[in-house]
Amino acid sequence: MSRSRALIKAQIKKRKSIHSLYLSTRKADAGFAEFLSEHIAELGCRWRDRVTLRDERGDSQCCWLESVDDTEPLVTVRIATKDRPDLLVERAVASAIRQTYTNIEILVVGDGCDHRTGKALAQLSDPRIRYVNLGRSGRYPIKPWARWHVAGTAPMNASLLLASGDWLTPCDDDDEMTDDHVEKLLRHARNNNLELVWSKSEVVRNGSVRIFGDERFKSVTQGSILYSMGLSSFMYSPTCHRLGAPADQRLWARMRKAGVRMGFLDAVTYRYFPAGSAQYRCDDSAGVKDGKM
Repeated sequence: MSRSRALIKAQIKKRKSIHSLYLSTRKADAGFAEFLSEHIAELGCRWRDRVTLRDERGDSQCCWLESVDDTEPLVTVRIATKDRPDLLVERAVASAIRQTYTNIEILVVGDGCDHRTGKALAQLSDPRIRYVNLGRSGRYPIKPWARWHVAGTAPMNASLLLASGDWLTPCDDDDEMTDDHVEKLLRHARNNNLELVWSKSEVVRNGSVRIFGDERFKSVTQGSILYSMGLSSFMYSPTCHRLGAPADQRLWARMRKAGVRMGFLDAVTYRYFPAGSAQYRCDDSAGVKDGKM
């Protein structure tokens, strides 16, 4: 009798291990399928991106929206935000207001923000500030690392439709631009017939500062970039976390492969305060509320 029980227990244990292996294999297969579908989608965009860029340029070298004679085109400073009104106003928006190049639009797009963001911005008297709050937050993954890769893609894509400027420069709501950020990047782009320009950044972490960025386009922060709104058809992928890369890096890679005219400015024009995926580790409830991918 005891031998029969031992055989039964051994069979149950074996079946459990087989079932566990089956579940892990299914999970791995699902992850690979997501990776493959995202990769195929990017490959499918490559030809379309090149055709769109060619059409936007027309007979010109660049896809600039303004005429060559327009010496002060409107530049949109885009700030996507989510319920961080103090940092938004005191750091990001304040640095936009201080710009030495004054023909700017400060476009703040809320990712389904609560009332505090609108209230904080309403206290600022600068007429260049425009605030648009999306009716609901974007649908992002719950896992912190994956969420960090794509969080904010909803307001960032919406800003490409809302922006009034001929050029656009992004600024995260917890970072800041140097006072001459727009002036230097725009001058460099126009003097060198570029459609996108990037620069160095100061990375500020735990009181220490280091310089980040060089002529290799892989070493770049999102806020150190300015590009022509002739490239507005290039949008952020809300599912690129499947490739294990942030949405901004995937976007710049698409632009480069499409043949966008790019150039590097050897100067610091941005201050980056990294938070990374840690900011989402206690935000699982928000992930459930906003939707699960």
